[in-house]
Amino acid sequence: MGALLGFDSLSLGLVYSISMPASAHYSGEANKRNRTAFRLRPDFSWIIMGPLVFLGIGFFYLELLAPNLLFWQHWFLALIIFLLVLLSQLGHALAHLWMAKAIGQEPPLVLKVAFWGDLAQSWSSSGLDWKEAVSAMAGLVFQIALGFVCFLLWDRQIGPWFNLITGFGAVWNLCMALLNLAPGFPLDGGRVTRCLGVYAGIPVNPSHRFSLWLGRLLVAGLVGWGLALIVQHARFGVETGAVCVGLALLLLWGSRPLEADPKDPTESTLTTPANRIRFIRLRKALAILLVLVLALASAMLLPTTNGLEGPGAALPVEPMVILPTEVVHIKAGQFLLTSVYSQTPLLLGQYLYGVLNPFIQIVPPEHIVPPDTTPQELLQRSITQLDESELIAQVVGLRLAGYSVPLRGEGALVLALSEGSPAQRTLQVGDLIRALDSKPTLTADALVSEIQNHQPGDPVNLSILRNQKEMTVTVLLVGSQEGKAKLGVSVQTDHLSAEFPLPIQLSPQKIIGGPSAGLMFTITIYDLLTPGDLKQGRIIAGTGRIDLAGNVGPIGGVRYKVVAAEEAGATIFLCPTENLADARAAARSIQVIEVRTAQQAIDFLQDGYPGIPSP
Repeated sequence: MGALLGFDSLSLGLVYSISMPASAHYSGEANKRNRTAFRLRPDFSWIIMGPLVFLGIGFFYLELLAPNLLFWQHWFLALIIFLLVLLSQLGHALAHLWMAKAIGQEPPLVLKVAFWGDLAQSWSSSGLDWKEAVSAMAGLVFQIALGFVCFLLWDRQIGPWFNLITGFGAVWNLCMALLNLAPGFPLDGGRVTRCLGVYAGIPVNPSHRFSLWLGRLLVAGLVGWGLALIVQHARFGVETGAVCVGLALLLLWGSRPLEADPKDPTESTLTTPANRIRFIRLRKALAILLVLVLALASAMLLPTTNGLEGPGAALPVEPMVILPTEVVHIKAGQFLLTSVYSQTPLLLGQYLYGVLNPFIQIVPPEHIVPPDTTPQELLQRSITQLDESELIAQVVGLRLAGYSVPLRGEGALVLALSEGSPAQRTLQVGDLIRALDSKPTLTADALVSEIQNHQPGDPVNLSILRNQKEMTVTVLLVGSQEGKAKLGVSVQTDHLSAEFPLPIQLSPQKIIGGPSAGLMFTITIYDLLTPGDLKQGRIIAGTGRIDLAGNVGPIGGVRYKVVAAEEAGATIFLCPTENLADARAAARSIQVIEVRTAQQAIDFLQDGYPGIPSP
């Protein structure tokens, strides 16, 4: 890292030696260049973007996706990811040089490298032919290939740290490749556009100036887009707008004309040959079309302040359940857990995909992240729900399979109070709710289940522990958007633990959080531990939170989960009662089965319960 970010005038330089074949026009100079070290010189943008990217990885990416890491783990992982970024950008520049060597093109003596790749105007304009175009695309191809490799490694789900590194690498390299497609200096698309201009019959120098002009037009467009996002006063508008304006300023700096190196014989003011170019109109039309394609491809990176909800992954559950091999019963078929994909803010490409896809819905950003919640708080809550769901599913699954599982918990801990709710007048953050109407609530999920047995407006008596003092308070329940009763607080289980009779572990893959995997975890554990066959060779999907009594509770986004299950080939979808109407409305070919308890789901899969034939 020190070598790449060192500076002489702006850097100490990074030396890369490469031998080039002799040129027919510059045979003496080329032999001299063969003995010369070509240098990669980091651009000024690294002084700004280097620290910003590193801090962004640490304070946003890892804080969002891995909030429970220890301090040293957090920043060590941030350093590893940042080194991957540096290697990606270095590889981008070296790919240009390696390709130039392979096809016999003369590279510049000093190649200036910005954080998005090498500056396009560093490359000579003396020979704008297919070699220039091919070497210009080499960096893009390298980053697309590296991003694809990172994605394949991420898809293997080797381990949490490895997944974080490869996931970031896949997104970073794809975004950098798309950015460099923009048809103007200082990006690789500017080099390609310069070649297309010559191909269409425009002299070299005007083609060079045209790429420079397009780069400045790109800067102006980014500034305008960023200011438009800022003045919308939408959720995340200021952040996304500031990113656009900051990138525009860096591109403006990078697109400045570079002084020609007097020792570089490839610099010239050649024009196109005097002989007439054939098919000039066709060439111009093709050049314009390709420039527009480059512009549209890179425009897909523009941020918007919208949100998106759609079908997520449908994932096999059994690989996520780790049990001793001697107690596992292997059977044909699959259990799938389903998820919802949601994101805000969106890139323009994601927005357009959502508009065109009938199974995806574009929603306001507040629908994804409530106004009084930060993304970090939302994800931390979701991770906590997943952890709790895993533990409860293990307890219930083992108990249904005939094992005794002693359970310990201290109640539902109040984390936050909804603004304006009746609970705000009687409860405090830090209160530990131990019972509702004298019914013990060992977990947050048990509290939610008890509350949903009431109606909005009902008074309930809560037994709480506040500052080591026990007391009882009365709170009026309020209604949710779905019309269900709720307390108006955010809670999590305090010190929930269980004594398992055998080693068991759940290792969720590609799931960030949420409680909705509880049902499928439960019946998968049961099926693995018992000789009976629930799957019977079928692909069975489902969703639903689970409580310690084995009750199946409602979840969100069920219509997207049904779509994901159908696309994965499932023939049965197990659904909570409260979500049944939405699930059946979304189903096209899949059989949606209502389940109120985990035991009811098991009974149906074994024999089919009365009134509903087993498939």
